[in-house]
Amino acid sequence: RPSAPVVAAGPGERAVHFSDGSVAMLLSEHTVIHVGESRDDLLEIQLEVGKARFDVVPNPRRLFRVVT
Repeated sequence: RPSAPVVAAGPGERAVHFSDGSVAMLLSEHTVIHVGESRDDLLEIQLEVGKARFDVVPNPRRLFRVVT
């Protein structure tokens, strides 16, 4: 499955909400993330640049993975 578009923090935009209800808080204005994979059993986020905090909704059937 192709990657989702890159998400970059802009002025005043600090939270990225994912389809499973999890949230990435982008901690610097230069932070860039994108979804590497999104399947029923996996949500993989790639943190390309910067810092982020992830508040993950627990789901034993779906792995939430951050790749740096």
